[in-house]
Amino acid sequence: MSLTVPLGHPLPPRDPHIGEYARFFIHDTISSLSRTIIAKFGQEGEQAMLFPSAQTASHCLAFLREQSPSAPLRIMEIIPDIPVDADILPWAAIWAVVFPDKARGLAMKVWQHAGEGISSRRAEWCKEVFARCGFKVCRERGGIPPSISAVGQLHGAPLDLTAAAEAKQILRGRISRVLSSGIKPGDKAGVVQPSDVYLYPSGMSAIFNVHQALLAARGEDKRSICFGFTYLDTLKLLTTFGPGCLFLGHNHTALSLLEAALHQKSTAASEQPFLALFCEVPGNPLLHTPDLERIRELADQWGFAVVVDETVGGFLNVDVLPWADVVCTSLTKGFSGRANVMGGSAVINPKSRYHALLTHTLSATYQDTLFPTDALALSHNSLTFPTRNLCTNTAAEILYDFLRAHPAVKKIYYPKHNTETLPFYEKCRRKSGGYGYLMTIVFWDERDAVVFFDRLEVAKGPSLGTNFTLASAYTLLAHFGELEWAAEYGVVEHMVRISVGLEGVDKLLEVFSKALRAVEENIACGRVGE
Repeated sequence: MSLTVPLGHPLPPRDPHIGEYARFFIHDTISSLSRTIIAKFGQEGEQAMLFPSAQTASHCLAFLREQSPSAPLRIMEIIPDIPVDADILPWAAIWAVVFPDKARGLAMKVWQHAGEGISSRRAEWCKEVFARCGFKVCRERGGIPPSISAVGQLHGAPLDLTAAAEAKQILRGRISRVLSSGIKPGDKAGVVQPSDVYLYPSGMSAIFNVHQALLAARGEDKRSICFGFTYLDTLKLLTTFGPGCLFLGHNHTALSLLEAALHQKSTAASEQPFLALFCEVPGNPLLHTPDLERIRELADQWGFAVVVDETVGGFLNVDVLPWADVVCTSLTKGFSGRANVMGGSAVINPKSRYHALLTHTLSATYQDTLFPTDALALSHNSLTFPTRNLCTNTAAEILYDFLRAHPAVKKIYYPKHNTETLPFYEKCRRKSGGYGYLMTIVFWDERDAVVFFDRLEVAKGPSLGTNFTLASAYTLLAHFGELEWAAEYGVVEHMVRISVGLEGVDKLLEVFSKALRAVEENIACGRVGE
């Protein structure tokens, strides 16, 4: 039995909605709606990118204007052509940022790095609303009076806003309870409340909005710090939107370089030279864990905020709250598992010195753009998260021990294996937590990596934390245009990143053994065909 998916088919198979992949390209349903809007209201040579709110669309427009000042740009608010219920109208409206064809590459940076575009579920629903009701450009905001819903019976059922609101509260409750589970008894001030949890349409949207809130609250001229080699979009986001960042990508020297940079910037702690430090626990794809305790000490001394993305570790495995001002998570990954919905969360630590400031800033700027049916899907999928997390922890650790024993394997990046940073991971690992589902394999010979990857009968794709095992030629996917640069930080070209799923240990060992046998056979034949 093969665990692969035929080339060209989306993941997950037989599901019209996809998760992580939707940030790397435009979903067919979204593209179709965009073309329909341009066909009616656009001009030849124009394209549109679709957003869920005026605010998210304005982020895109501002970036495009900054990067391409002479380009003709505009925002159109697209709404149903007949009156709809006031509660439904915000979800039935679409904001289209219209730009010339030549600006598509710039617009895609916003789509990928900021993660704020509409979801496929929203596009599907709005497309049917517009087909039934017609659509027009809204030229007078607030000019549509409340009425009996004209769109409530699509698919034979209304858009259940009550159920969606309950689902979002459930999501906030689940997240806040887990993050509070490490709080010492009697420490009521440290308990995370559901109101401290902000939901976003993707993990990158959560990071983007936290970064924007920090800039608004603490000064738009302050650079951030990208600590360690993080997921590509985090670094791209910090360098693309705002005043830039200090990138400390060499994990083994990042801390000493940070300390040197802080002292070089200023001898007075009160000057607070940096906005915030962004890091991951553990990092993707090298699975290193930063020394959060020392980072916290430096943050308290120099006044910068600490934002920790614990998506790869997962908040059932690690507890980073004691050292973080903000904890960000991509709910698209292990939390959901099914890879058919996107979502993200940002949690403001109630004991953070910036809790009141960030809460005040977000209360003025936060918009709930998580589409109702996406929230329902996340709530449903995450019911089994604890069980799935335990299964993938166990399977990944066994698979790691199996793979590292093979003579063709040079190194495996895995929290348990990274002896340099293992003490830092152990410091934040929960008593019931494991080492996660992600690992990255490096072979002694890059030709063996090619054979292994080609013969490994699992799904191939860029996401992680899915219920099915995924293999990724990570560096080629994430850093194809900057391979030499990535290699300087240890992210070499022929890495194979594995996200372990729920197929079971026996099946996984069978599949990985077969791929390793192919490597052995090719070595025995003198690596023919290379």
